[in-house]
Amino acid sequence: MRTFTNCLALPLALVCFLMDDVVAHAGVPGYIVSGRAAEDMARQCYNPSSTDPQYVISICTRVIDETMLSGEPWAYATRAVAYIHTGKLDLALDDLNQAIYVSPRDYRYLPDYFQYRCLTQLNRREAQDALEDCNASLKLRPKDATTTEFRGDVQYALNNYAAAIADLDAALAVKPDNAGALYVRGLARMRNGDTQGGQADVAAAKAKKPDIGRDYPGM
Repeated sequence: MRTFTNCLALPLALVCFLMDDVVAHAGVPGYIVSGRAAEDMARQCYNPSSTDPQYVISICTRVIDETMLSGEPWAYATRAVAYIHTGKLDLALDDLNQAIYVSPRDYRYLPDYFQYRCLTQLNRREAQDALEDCNASLKLRPKDATTTEFRGDVQYALNNYAAAIADLDAALAVKPDNAGALYVRGLARMRNGDTQGGQADVAAAKAKKPDIGRDYPGM
């Protein structure tokens, strides 16, 4: 399966969040933290000063549990990415499920959440569920090169080699220097009977990144 090393980055910096909404709810009863303290905490969750995933998990958990922002999708999504980086895929999936559930259908980051869940499902060896999520992301944001590449990885995991090649062709048309897409396309081409073309892709990928195979253990 594919690792997350070069796929998802911290911080997410979801700058669409409106801080004025937090300030307006200063002193809201029933919450441990509100007002300026909640604002500062929220800033650290959506745009952390540290790239330490444990720090991000801690601060976003406080935002979710101690402020009136428990219904904000970005808090769950940011924590999910941190969980991914610590290898806690079950917890990441729970948070992505919640982020998608509470997101309005026109929310600008919803395609990202489906994309993250696609890759999470793939690494949990739930490729069919992953395919549904990649398709959902592409329905909202058609022709996105990164999601198309991820779907190519999923199609490879499902042994749909022709479909994997088609998706990776499309991803490489946008980002021709993408070593990961080249590598998986090479594997798919070899599995699909094009040994020479596949070996050429794998060689090209290794020329760009000699240790590329480490990102795709078991493939």
